[in-house]
Amino acid sequence: MSELVMANAGVRRLTALEFQELAAVPAAVEWFANIRKPRMRRAYKADLRDFCSFVGVAGAEEFRATNRAHVLV
Repeated sequence: MSELVMANAGVRRLTALEFQELAAVPAAVEWFANIRKPRMRRAYKADLRDFCSFVGVAGAEEFRATNRAHVLV
């Protein structure tokens, strides 16, 4: 079970550059993409906006650096 099995190992869906650019996707965008219910997504977006305003997070890089200690403040 420790072996990684790749489907269609010969087919590459992303170029190496496209793959590297995925690292620039803001964490919030990545996280929100997994929330299927529109109302819940809106509520979480409002909560995130309030949190970022409260702690002074200005951008995606600062948000990525946020950890549990920041939330417990």
